[in-house]
Amino acid sequence: SNFGEAEFLPEETKKAVNKTLKPLSEKNVVPVVTGFIGATKDGKTTTLGRGGSDYSASIIGYSLDADEIEIWTDVDGILTADPRLVKTAKLLDKISYKEASELATFGAKVLHPRTIRPAVKAGIPVRVLNSFNLKSEGTLILEKYESKNPVTAISSKTKVTLVNIYSTEMLLSKGFLSRIFEVFTRNNISVDLVSVSEVSVSVTLDNKDSMASVVKELSEFSSVNTSEDFGMVSLIGEGVVTSSKNISRIFDTLDKEGILVKMVSLGSTDINVSLIIRREQIEKAVVVLHDQILLNNSAI
Repeated sequence: SNFGEAEFLPEETKKAVNKTLKPLSEKNVVPVVTGFIGATKDGKTTTLGRGGSDYSASIIGYSLDADEIEIWTDVDGILTADPRLVKTAKLLDKISYKEASELATFGAKVLHPRTIRPAVKAGIPVRVLNSFNLKSEGTLILEKYESKNPVTAISSKTKVTLVNIYSTEMLLSKGFLSRIFEVFTRNNISVDLVSVSEVSVSVTLDNKDSMASVVKELSEFSSVNTSEDFGMVSLIGEGVVTSSKNISRIFDTLDKEGILVKMVSLGSTDINVSLIIRREQIEKAVVVLHDQILLNNSAI
């Protein structure tokens, strides 16, 4: 019932899909289903929000226990980087669920983060294909896929708000972090990355609509400063944090180019290293990391 960002109810949806669509497919009839739109339990119209059409396809594939879910878009599949930024970006023939989810969450525009969730739940492969290039075999997203390269792909965001929160009350204090995140929750703001020291917390945000209210509330018990001059670069791969050499190589590469990292976060999934960098240096950082680390595998 959350209009504009509705979620599907697995059991109810599965029952309805099988009742309506399965008999048609068994008769070799191809059902054409409107994506994006759904209904609440009491029959009111609702919508799934951005990426809702692809999400609908994944939901229906999940409900029918499909052999494969195909997402048709306007690019050949998932690439190693945004081809608008990186001319040497290459098509990935296969990628894991975890890698695809991280890429979607941290800036890649091919898939919405919610799209493959139902497929993951049912263990159904997802193939991303190009409507304008039928010869391309696209990218196959699998439950497990081991790449030879520690870094599979690089994604980026150019508009990131960095919030620094400082208070000596944090030292040996219980419940202080909870107090901070309650403020973000009350203002309906989702936090992307978090970095914590003994007396400070740094977080990054995508949504800054209620920032004035957040800063006002946080200022009641801490010192706060915000900046919108940053972006994020994420290196994603099943092997990216398995060796200290990988991390060292990343920072050495950026240092040689005079690119300063303001904040770093190693994802809990162990397949993501995200770096907060000045917005004007994002494109340069993506290019050098892609060409010198991702493509130059022998250097790691």
